[in-house]
Amino acid sequence: MDNMQSLKRLDPLRGAVRSIVAGDLIKRFDEKGPQGAYEYTHEYLERLNIETDFVKKKDERFPLWRERLNTARGIMISNHPSLLDAPLLSQALTRDDAKLVVNQGLYKRVEGSSLQQMFIPAAKDSLSEAKEMISSIRSILSAGGLIWIFPTGGQEIDNGHSESLRFAPGFAHILNELSPEDMVYSFHINTEDLRPVSSALKINTSFLSGEFLPEELNIARRRDITRVRIDELYSSAKEWQDVLRGVGKKERNEALTKHYLEQFSLDKSELEVLSRG
Repeated sequence: MDNMQSLKRLDPLRGAVRSIVAGDLIKRFDEKGPQGAYEYTHEYLERLNIETDFVKKKDERFPLWRERLNTARGIMISNHPSLLDAPLLSQALTRDDAKLVVNQGLYKRVEGSSLQQMFIPAAKDSLSEAKEMISSIRSILSAGGLIWIFPTGGQEIDNGHSESLRFAPGFAHILNELSPEDMVYSFHINTEDLRPVSSALKINTSFLSGEFLPEELNIARRRDITRVRIDELYSSAKEWQDVLRGVGKKERNEALTKHYLEQFSLDKSELEVLSRG
């Protein structure tokens, strides 16, 4: 029996194992709050032999940037090439008031649990959902908190190619909620570094704990350590808001996407090369 057939036989187990992982995460959150959740995601990445390499660590501005990331009011953004991005980026956080905007499906999976307070459900279709999301964001920002969002809405995951990176309309609306002096902290996850586990991510085996996989399918034990490079940059909301000045509604998403890529000296042609390997 080949690996794919074995994985198909594991389909009924996936949901159960994800529930166990979610249960463990909720238990840790109940014990220690957000700090417990951050600790658990770190342990989870270790189980998969994945390490984060924050490439700006040696930059003299790095300590100040990280201090602001974990104390200042504002938003944190990143590209979203994989299902492991939230655990990867959580390694940069220590604050208790960071709220991650997630899709409705994920929010419903934790609804009713204590972990729910770490998330804000993204608006999907209705105007009422959009108003509720913006209201939640205003509340967090007014208390000096951090909104954590993937501006592409996961398009890179859906399409399987990093050149599909394009900001969704909702991000421009969130920018409008910021004061010019507020923080916009940007991350960029190196898509190429995730290739060693990309095939597993597509079939969700990365969400299976090592204890539940046969040896030949155990990602954590059959692969070398995967180091994922993550770049980052601190900026003000004013910088991003200035990008939108004089730009029509139809061009706003393209302008914001271009600004994000320029921050990391990337353009769409380079991303296409990375996606093809």
